[in-house]
Amino acid sequence: MLILAWALFFSLPLFAQSKVPVKKTGLPVHSFLSAQSTVSGSTASTSSTTVTTSRTTEQRLLDLEQRQRDLEEWYTEFYLQSRNRVSPFLGEKISLGGFFETAVTYLEGADMPSQVSANSEILGINIAAEFNEKIRFVTQYLVATAFTLQNANNNPLLTAPNPPQRQYGQAVIASLVAHAYLEYRQSELATFQTGIGYVPFGISFQEREPVLFKRRNGPQMLAAGDASTVGIAFPLWLGLHVSGATPLSKGRAGYNLYSFSPSSNSKSLGGGTRFWWSDSQLITVGVSAQTADQGARGTYYSYGADVNVEHEAGGVVAEYARNKISGLQGIESYYIEPYMNFADGAWVVYLAADYINNPVRMVGTIPDPYEVWRYGGGVNWLPIPNARFRLGYLMNDYLNSTDTIAGQGRDYYSLDFSAGVAF
Repeated sequence: MLILAWALFFSLPLFAQSKVPVKKTGLPVHSFLSAQSTVSGSTASTSSTTVTTSRTTEQRLLDLEQRQRDLEEWYTEFYLQSRNRVSPFLGEKISLGGFFETAVTYLEGADMPSQVSANSEILGINIAAEFNEKIRFVTQYLVATAFTLQNANNNPLLTAPNPPQRQYGQAVIASLVAHAYLEYRQSELATFQTGIGYVPFGISFQEREPVLFKRRNGPQMLAAGDASTVGIAFPLWLGLHVSGATPLSKGRAGYNLYSFSPSSNSKSLGGGTRFWWSDSQLITVGVSAQTADQGARGTYYSYGADVNVEHEAGGVVAEYARNKISGLQGIESYYIEPYMNFADGAWVVYLAADYINNPVRMVGTIPDPYEVWRYGGGVNWLPIPNARFRLGYLMNDYLNSTDTIAGQGRDYYSLDFSAGVAF
């Protein structure tokens, strides 16, 4: 109300210069000024002057009340009801949104200290500027505070600064422009993007907001990379991305083509592609491929297949991916994640079985190979469509020669609680 009172005090210049709509009050615009002149220049009796002054004051109050209603209406519409829209100085439309996620995780294993940590706080801001029907700019900025899990595979052979056992380390604050690109939509068959974005490889690599994962952090294949290898696939396209879709055989089919340079070899230009087909809104299947020269580890070839079945009652997501490295045994990973929806989607119960074999992982100059089955399940509660509370349990079962290193077992389980909101 202080804002309204201040604006009302300067009502004449405010309404003269702004675009606030002013409704007609039913009074003549000149009424206040003409009444003043009647009083000041009148030779009429005192009683006549008193009546004229009283009527003028009433008109002024009515006029000010109407102006206050107009200003309140403008304030409500412009500030309180203008959701996800900002009017920049260039006059273009800007959409603003994002997400926030927080998590607490408990870890326990036979050959590691039990621990619980509020280990992750991440904020993402999404901005899209629409210049016209064909051209727009899209970006996502991430900032996170996290206690990173050091010696994640519980390898006693790792040297300082790594601890001899799996444990959460000191807080790390990081920020990242995850994607930022200028888009030109030529037609449904061809959309061109230039900049940086999430790579269209399989399903999980394309997820722009981690709060949307039913299982926090998603599958193991997302975190298989190290300083010298991309893991399963390099996670970002860089330079150019072309995509399109078309009706095909009672469904839709689409493609992606993109370029990138792996972080381990900035002098190399790699490329990737994806083809997918969807039968209405129920089933989507896809195949993906990617290749680049990653430097000291040579050229790699990644390929994968995925299927996503969605229904009101539930669904299932499954992916397979493999990275073949020149002269080396490659990385292989696959998972399946069925789920059921209850109470119109307010509750989601899921199971997960997730395998990875990474024989080429390095921590510095020390080999850290691992082969793991990660299985478990959890529940999601969505009190509103924008908010998600998750509780998940996962058992990490190391296999074959990677089960024990130098007499130290590597198996452990995790209990994870997280909450997220998209806005």
